[in-house]
Amino acid sequence: PRYDAWVAVVDLDREASDRAVAARIDAMLAQGFLEETKRLLEAHPQARALGSVGYRELAMAVRGERTLEEARIEAIRATRVYARRQRTWCKSEPGMTLSTTAAALMAGEHDEAIRVWLRSR
Repeated sequence: PRYDAWVAVVDLDREASDRAVAARIDAMLAQGFLEETKRLLEAHPQARALGSVGYRELAMAVRGERTLEEARIEAIRATRVYARRQRTWCKSEPGMTLSTTAAALMAGEHDEAIRVWLRSR
């Protein structure tokens, strides 16, 4: 690893993660994500950001290639896929500890793992 660190990752169960993704996309849309995408397309139509999850789907709606609802659904789906890939990577990365909640981390659920890691340094 590049840095000598103990890393904890909050890993929600699949259903909770999916709900959180959908809620986040909806919140972003309510806060102007579509308008932001329109402005980015107008100012920088070749911007690399337009190929990223979320922007890619909304750009298609702005260009009339799909409805906003279709873009929303596809952005949620693509974000879920991305989150699952991140989870898989974290599980395979040496030194990462996955926890089901931040509260579990704060409550000391992983104290022994931290002690073992510290002693190995």
